Amino acid sequence: MIKVYDFIRGKEVKIISIAVLLTLVFVFLVLVFDTEDLSLVGRIVNTSILVLVFAIAWGSCPKRMVVTSDNLIIEKNFGRSIVIPRYRIKSVESVEYKQLKLIRTFGNGGLFGYTGRYSSRTLGKIRMLATERDNLVCIKTDSECYVVSCRRRDDFVSTVGSMIVKR
Repeated sequence: MIKVYDFIRGKEVKIISIAVLLTLVFVFLVLVFDTEDLSLVGRIVNTSILVLVFAIAWGSCPKRMVVTSDNLIIEKNFGRSIVIPRYRIKSVESVEYKQLKLIRTFGNGGLFGYTGRYSSRTLGKIRMLATERDNLVCIKTDSECYVVSCRRRDDFVSTVGSMIVKR
């Protein structure tokens, strides 16, 4: 059994990403063409930093989740996939964004998605891998709590829930 769940960007994420992209293009144009005080090296360094931040934000966002008979795999745009063996999964349940009461501790809050470390009043420390605020799912393992987004949330919860090894 292999099931694939693609991440789809929500409206808020699209708006934030477009706004940030337009701002970066504007800053890029100002840095390259309108700054007389900055040397060519300074312009290149500043532009490189902006592009790097943008690339890291895009690369760390989730692309798809693959559920196999043994693992839940969360693939990102680039970088190492997160592999959660079925025996480590303790529970899976639907959650609502408002009930999480999140504080971002180290992560991205809307540029291409919501990724990184967050603190939740209801769940404690979590790792967020979402591309929208709707259709959230909490996956608790023996060592970490993940919150992901999934448009086919009920099917995902049912599929992953059936993988849980009873202890």
